[in-house]
Order: sequence, then C-alpha cells, then structure tokens
Amino acid sequence: MRKFLPFISILFFFSCVKNTDSSGNGNAVLDHAVGVPGVTKSEKKKCLDSVFDIIAGTELFKEQNQAATDAGATFGLQLEESPFPDRDNPLSKEPVNHYQVRLYSDMETHRSVVTRLRYMPETKKLLEYNVVDDAWDTEVEFNAALLKEVEMACL
Repeated sequence: MRKFLPFISILFFFSCVKNTDSSGNGNAVLDHAVGVPGVTKSEKKKCLDSVFDIIAGTELFKEQNQAATDAGATFGLQLEESPFPDRDNPLSKEPVNHYQVRLYSDMETHRSVVTRLRYMPETKKLLEYNVVDDAWDTEVEFNAALLKEVEMACL
C-alpha cells in the first residue's frame, strides 16, 4: 500500500486543481474533449460540445457558476448519459435518447451535485430535474440560436 501512496497523492492533487478559463476569473472550464478516445481539440465541433454550449449559456449555469466561484469552489459539468455512449464516454454506458449532465460544485472537502439537466434532441428542450417530485418537469430557457449549431454538429 505504501508503494502506491505517492501515486495516489499525485492523482488527488491533479483532481483538485482549480480549472479556470484563461482570464483567471474562476469561470468553469468546459473542456469535454479531454480524455474522450478519438476526440481532439482540432477536430470540427462535436455534437456533445454543442450541447454543453447550450447548457453553459443558460442563466441557471451562469448563476450556479458564480455562486460556486464566490464560495471558493470549482464548478463543472459531468456527462451522465448520452445517445452515443461509446463516442461520448458518459458515466452510464447504456444508450438513451437524450444527453444528461450533472452540474457540480467542488469544495475542499467534498463534491456536491447542484442540479441535473437533460437535453432532448427530438423536442429541442432542456429540462431540469425536480428532486422533490422526482420528475424532469422544469423547462430551462436557453439561447435558441445555438440550436442550428447543435443540428449541424449532430448530423
């Protein structure tokens, strides 16, 4: 076990490094291409990137990002489900008809899921999970101009 302690410490350090954009103002970094097999930054914008852009442009995302930043936390997105699990590498490996993302806040001592969002490509709706009613019944407004970008990237 002692042999692995330095390795685990290094992994822990890099997992806790605060990711910010180049302005250094604490904005969440949406670098979803990193770690996904076969995806490089130089490629044409991917479908998943376009879906993340829709989410990152919502007032909900901006407010939660600002609140996390003000509290000294890191804010981010994690893909839970995707219609293309082999390509997008979500947490769940079962294909579904939507993209489901968790928004989380990383504090020094723990990670908290702030909310979950689901983008429905067929209906072009972004829904927020309602924990109390256990339902996807809260529609989230987003920049409709980004739908064209999603359609082009997701062909």
